[in-house]
Amino acid sequence: MWNPLALLVLLVSVRAGLAKKVGGSCEGTNWRSVEKAPEDMLIYGITQDCQMFFIRPAQLHLLSAIRVDKRHSFCYANLVQLHVKSHDTLLLTFKQASNRICTLEVHIPALSMLFGDHLFRYSLLNSLPYASCSHSKDQSFQLEPDLSFMDPLYSDVIYFIDALSTGSTWKVHQFLLKDTGNMNMMNNLTVSLQNQDVSANEFVVALDNQRDKLYRKNRFDNLIYQQCAFEMLFRPKEADVESFETPSHGYGSILHGQSVDGDIMVYVESDRTTDPPSTRLNMISTEHPEHVACLSSTSFTFDVGIIRESTVELMKNEPRPPFGTKISPRHKPKPKATSPSSPRKQKPTEDPTTTSSAPPTVKSSATSTKPKEAYSPSKSFFSYEMGGDGPTTIATVMSNEIPVEQIEKEQDEEEEELNEIIKELKSDDEEEEDRERAKGVGELRTRIREVNMTGNEALRMKMNETSDAEAVKDSAKPTTIIFSAIFIFTYFFFLFTC
Repeated sequence: MWNPLALLVLLVSVRAGLAKKVGGSCEGTNWRSVEKAPEDMLIYGITQDCQMFFIRPAQLHLLSAIRVDKRHSFCYANLVQLHVKSHDTLLLTFKQASNRICTLEVHIPALSMLFGDHLFRYSLLNSLPYASCSHSKDQSFQLEPDLSFMDPLYSDVIYFIDALSTGSTWKVHQFLLKDTGNMNMMNNLTVSLQNQDVSANEFVVALDNQRDKLYRKNRFDNLIYQQCAFEMLFRPKEADVESFETPSHGYGSILHGQSVDGDIMVYVESDRTTDPPSTRLNMISTEHPEHVACLSSTSFTFDVGIIRESTVELMKNEPRPPFGTKISPRHKPKPKATSPSSPRKQKPTEDPTTTSSAPPTVKSSATSTKPKEAYSPSKSFFSYEMGGDGPTTIATVMSNEIPVEQIEKEQDEEEEELNEIIKELKSDDEEEEDRERAKGVGELRTRIREVNMTGNEALRMKMNETSDAEAVKDSAKPTTIIFSAIFIFTYFFFLFTC
């Protein structure tokens, strides 16, 4: 029979061994043990009750002190994803129901405001009703914030990996973010994973802040895959998949979120074997993933992100252009430098065979030939209001390899089309000005005519009054003569009579 005391000691030893594997105790100062960990980094995130927080490295000990209402799960880690949209803006994507995705912009505070023992945080609960939501009744695909990432070139294009995808190729949905925050579906793409058959809903993806590499990690595994995001989307035949392994995070751990800036990755995982479940914030260097540093342990779940101050300055000086902008050479992705001698990188398995010998047709964000009307809200894949039904369509999966020789031609055609629209608008404005000018001249003539008529009428009335007065005066003259004659006659009559 096992001694209960011996079992307890064995359990504690196993737990201690697992804790040692993932970086020992969770302390805010552990980030210094990570190779190339930057001192200018900013760690941000959102708790399960929708509190946004922004932390500098010296403030990591304040994370576990946040008071969280655990009864609320509106912003539970597997329902939200934070994307870096620009140098001062984060894009919060969260899920409310089946294929109902909402977006809300969150501003990054000035880094000079983050210091001392004051944790910069605030609640988004009152702001969630103002989020822009898009949804579809089509159940042939499933959208999850954990499987979303921004476009490697444009600032207003976002992708969602279909959570129902399985096998060595996954379906990816491409959306245009409107100024209102709503999403307008543009294309369906297929991406090649070049590894074993897997289900997309078991993974969490993250695009590094330089938008070069896309990382994906299984929620229940310690293997991390990375590949060039641009090549994965638009040059699938050239997209090599690399992988590296982190130390085991122990039985019962599940990944909630991850974020990458350069060579530094942070990720959040929960341990469901503890009561209550605990959530750990870990940091690794992608160059040396064998060492994991635990930065904080909390009793609540949260999603996390990381960005360096140097990255913020780079985004400020070289912002990502909106969709449709002609990309200058500095925005084009650089050729990937392969380093086969690296011990952590593993060669991918054999490339999947292509099922079609016909040349693929490209319908990507950079080369789409759809008319502009196809992107209007009235023809959107989604409906935008709370109770709207909205049109739903099932678009066929299209091949997505770019014909590079057609890019410049299509861009020139778009510029010519834009110039034609500008000319039409100018001609319409000139016609409108002519109509307004003619209308003004007509009104002026009418007023002059009215003024002339009014003056003539007044003169005529004055002349009539003068004529009447003269007539009265002329008629009064005979009467005066008669009275004078009668008076003279009477005077002389009395004079002679007397």
